[in-house]
Amino acid sequence: MATGGEILPWKNPKLFQEEILRKRIAFFESVPDGVVAFADRGIPDQLAFARYKGFGAPEFQV
Repeated sequence: MATGGEILPWKNPKLFQEEILRKRIAFFESVPDGVVAFADRGIPDQLAFARYKGFGAPEFQV
């Protein structure tokens, strides 16, 4: 926000959703086997956000 970026849910919700999804996938893929990690939100949240905003899931998510 301080840098005037465009990846904000109220400025560009589709781009915001895609960026957050990329980061969530990267997080899940970065956790080594056997390590416990906590994420308070998950990929299904991104599907719900996309549906709420009226656009479909990104191609790499379907």
